This record gives sequence, structure tokens and C-alpha cells, in this order.
Amino acid sequence: MANIKGVQTIGNVLLLSVDSDPSASAGTTAPVGSLAIITGGCGIWVKNSALATDWCQCCGSIQAAISASDIDWNITYAYKTLAANTTFTFSNAVDARTIVVAITNTASNYTVTWPTVKWANGVAPTQTIGAFTDIYTFVRINGVVYGSYVQNLS
Repeated sequence: MANIKGVQTIGNVLLLSVDSDPSASAGTTAPVGSLAIITGGCGIWVKNSALATDWCQCCGSIQAAISASDIDWNITYAYKTLAANTTFTFSNAVDARTIVVAITNTASNYTVTWPTVKWANGVAPTQTIGAFTDIYTFVRINGVVYGSYVQNLS
């Protein structure tokens, strides 16, 4: 059992200061620390400093265009229409997070190169040529990014 020592709200952050309960039975006390609950968009992120754990849940409406070639894992859905051959990078990738990326080619038939990803059969997909969209889904598990895709959507 833990005692909440204080509650503070700063913008979209609720910060709870937690203290262990000395009257609880052995092995059941919560470590001293803080619990931050952060909301933004339609998601929630929880950080527990005492247990050094994070938890993130997004309901899926966070969407953004990829402005250059970096795919930010803080975005749930990202999209880009190619204007040149593109080598993508990932930033802010964390375990247990999934992102969906829609890439639309043009009649110029640009190519795509992905960062290190484990693909089915060990082969990265080739971007569909012509003005079609390919949708890629990425999940990171134990530091490894796994990718799947659906191609040739018009």
C-alpha cells in the first residue's frame, strides 16, 4: 500500500508523489517515487519513476506528414508522398509501440530504403511504382523493429 504525499497539475501533466506505507505487510510496500500521467491528443502516457517503467496508450488519431525522411515513433499514423528517392530513419522508437506509415509514389517511380527492420522472409519490400500507396506497419519488441506491409493501393 502506498501513501500519496502530494498532487500537482502542470498543464497536461498530473504528478503524484508517492511514499511507501510502513504499516503494510512485508513485501507489499510501494517504493518512494512519483507517478506522472500525461495526456495529449487522445493518448495517455504514464511514467513511474520509482519502478522505472513507462506505459503509453494512443487511441490512434495522432497523424502527421513525414516532412523529410525521419519517421517519428511519437506519431501513430504517418504519411508521405514521395518527391525523390528516400532513405527513411526512425526516431523515438520504443518497445511495445506500433506505427503505421502510408507512402504514396508518383509517376516518377521513386525508391524507398528502410532502416534496420525484420521483414517477412528477410527481404525488404520494393515500393510500388506508379501513383499507388503502400502501407507499412512497424512494431518494436525487445529493441527489434518488425515490419509488415500492404501494397499497390489506389
